[in-house]
Parts: sequence; structure tokens; C-alpha cells
Amino acid sequence: MNKYLLVISGELKRNLTYRGRVVIWVLVDLVQVIIFPFLWLAIYGERNAIAGLTRADIVTYYIVVFLISLLITSHAIFHVQEDIQKGNLNQIITKPLNYLLFAHIREFGYKICMVAVCVPLFIFLRLIFPEYLNLPSPAMLGWMILFLLYARLISYSLQMIVGLGTFWLGETKALSHIRFILERTFSGEFAPLSFFPLILQTIAASLPFQYLYFIPAQVYLGKVPPTDLVNHAIVGGLWVVVALVIINVMWWRGLKRYEGVGI
Repeated sequence: MNKYLLVISGELKRNLTYRGRVVIWVLVDLVQVIIFPFLWLAIYGERNAIAGLTRADIVTYYIVVFLISLLITSHAIFHVQEDIQKGNLNQIITKPLNYLLFAHIREFGYKICMVAVCVPLFIFLRLIFPEYLNLPSPAMLGWMILFLLYARLISYSLQMIVGLGTFWLGETKALSHIRFILERTFSGEFAPLSFFPLILQTIAASLPFQYLYFIPAQVYLGKVPPTDLVNHAIVGGLWVVVALVIINVMWWRGLKRYEGVGI
């Protein structure tokens, strides 16, 4: 385990060295939090609620999505694709490391930096806009942790599936764009899925993307009935298992095709 702690420590030091870049990434993501709530508040007009979400709920929703994006979302695809294309994988697979676990935890150094940014930011927003930033009920905290874990593993797995496709395709930009469009559309990042037409809600319910943002945010807001919480916990867990099985199969089959040559 110490070897993986060293990986996290090394990535943490690297991000602290280039902390200006970290701040820029946070500010870029923060633009969405600033724009979308004001846009929806204008759409609300005099109405107190739309699709069961109050004015305070919609602001809280986007703040929660923003924090999930910083703390949970994986960007493993870029590292994996580069490792395979440039032959960096040669050095990694000769070390006593599980590559899939390595790819998962090497982002933790950056995520630790994000925790240091997000906690003070959340406290600040709560103090400045208490009427527009709801807090979760204590009963929801345990569920929230579970669904955040799901969100992290599903995000990581989706990124890895596309990234490992480099073994066969050599270049996965097209697949990455498709994943990006589907994720942005059906994850609830742009807008709560409950605002979508019924047909799109039905499609979203059959895909894993809703567990990235929409379901965790709804759980935070206390908008998911207890029976639905159990159902989502089961279905979300199944998606995690299926995704992890897929990336393991792709990894071992991909290694058989890997030529160890960089470009």
C-alpha cells in the first residue's frame, strides 16, 4: 500500500508546485455555478418551484454539481491514452503496481487539493447566501457518501473504457466526444433531469450517467423517496460492477495487443 501512497504524495506535490493551474481550473468550473443558477432564477420568474425544485433547490443543485465535478469526476482518459500511445506503459507495467488501481489513485493528489479549495468555498457560499444553499439532512449523509462513491467509480470507469480503447483504435478522440456529449446530456450536469421531456428522462433512467451528478444532487436535496433510494443503490451498484468488469476485461485483452511502441 505504501507504493500507492507514494503515487498520491507525488501527484500532490506536483499539483502544489503548479498551484496556479489548479486555481485556474477551479475558476473555469466556477463559471458554470455563477451562470446557470442566475439563468434558472430568471426562468422561474414569480414561480416558487419547477418540477419539485424550489428557487433555493436549483441554486443548491448547481453548487452541489460543481463540488461533485471538482471532487469526484475522473480525467483518467487523458493519462491512459497518453500512456498507451507514447509507450509510457512500458515503465509502469514493469513495476509492482496494478495499473487500473494506479490510474484510479494517481488523481487523488489533485483531489486533495480540491478538498482544500472546496470546503472553504462551500462555507463561504453558505455564509453569504444561506437562503440559497440548503444543507442535507443528517439522515441523507450516509446515502450521499454511497452515491458519491458510485459517482467516482462510474466516472473513472467510463473514462477508462474510452482510454483503454486506444489499444485497438490508436486514437479515441471520436469516442471521447461521444462520451462527453452523452455524459453532459444525461448526467444532469447542465440541468436537472426532472426538467427534461419524459422521453429523455426515460432514456436517462436506462443509462449510468445519472449517477454522476443528478442522483447524488437529488439525494443531497432530499428529493429521493426512501424506496427509490434503495432501488438506486442497487442499480447504481450494478452499474459499478459491470463497468469495473468491462475495464478489467479490456485491460487484459488490450495488453495482448500492446506493442510497447510510442508515437
